[in-house]
Amino acid sequence: MDTAPLRDAYRAQLNAQADALCGLGGPMLSETELDTPVPALLLSNGKVLVDQPVPLRDIVTGLAEAELPGHTRQLLALLPKDSAH
Repeated sequence: MDTAPLRDAYRAQLNAQADALCGLGGPMLSETELDTPVPALLLSNGKVLVDQPVPLRDIVTGLAEAELPGHTRQLLALLPKDSAH
């Protein structure tokens, strides 16, 4: 099975998320803005995990710590078994 199209889609999504997170964490937002609580609704498999205001910094950090590594693992799993990482 050729996984290259799926791998390319994951790679594009990972790059877009990384670019967005880097932009938010850099000089674009001040410390005060990053500490501002924003409404958050986090669902996982239909289950509510968070439904309350969360500092923007925590959302950005959570995405960087959970989503990016998770998508990276998905990409690595799509590599041919005989390729070097």
